[in-house]
Amino acid sequence: MAWGGIAHDRVNDLLILPVNNLAAEVRLIARDTVDTERKAGRLSGDFEYHPQTGTAYGMVRRFLIGPKTHLPCTPPPWALLQP
Repeated sequence: MAWGGIAHDRVNDLLILPVNNLAAEVRLIARDTVDTERKAGRLSGDFEYHPQTGTAYGMVRRFLIGPKTHLPCTPPPWALLQP
């Protein structure tokens, strides 16, 4: 599920939410190794870093994108509204 909002249809008792369908590489890294990982170049380029405040780990991720097409490697549709 995506972190976006949801909608509730009270008449039909449905919960509708956005769903992403994208392949990604995701890693958790110990907070005390973030500087070492950056200096080694493992948190650069296509990777997004999210510190995950309040936890012992940060998260890095990158979506898998085709080098020639610059499109996601996952076949479409890349997102849906799921009832």
